Amino acid sequence: MAARTAGLGLGPCLGLGHGCGAHRACGDRGSASLWVLAFATAVLFVGVAGLGMAVVLVDRVRAASAADLAALSAAAVLDAGPAVVCARAGAVSRANGAQLLECLVLPGPSAQVLVGVELPGALRRLGPVLGRARAGPA
Repeated sequence: MAARTAGLGLGPCLGLGHGCGAHRACGDRGSASLWVLAFATAVLFVGVAGLGMAVVLVDRVRAASAADLAALSAAAVLDAGPAVVCARAGAVSRANGAQLLECLVLPGPSAQVLVGVELPGALRRLGPVLGRARAGPA
């Protein structure tokens, strides 16, 4: 029987395949697919983590921009009183996709605002990304 299967490429490993040469052990058959699967999983994990960080960074910039614009618009109406100042800051922050969390009219005079931008999806459990700004009349 050995003479009959010798020319067919059947080897001693399970009686199938190309055989186990002197340079390859029989127990390593199929291990390359496991290494490829492990590498692909690692690449996927790094990619998802990088995408999450990119989303957080974009929302951080959005929060900072919303806070800057809200503080500038609040500073433009400082003479109208704290209620009008904070209403203007709230409207501008909402228009920029943020929520006004704190609004203070400070002596000097100046306005200080704190805004938050909610993260999407599973990142929401990290809490909002905050932006703080202070502005006064020029």
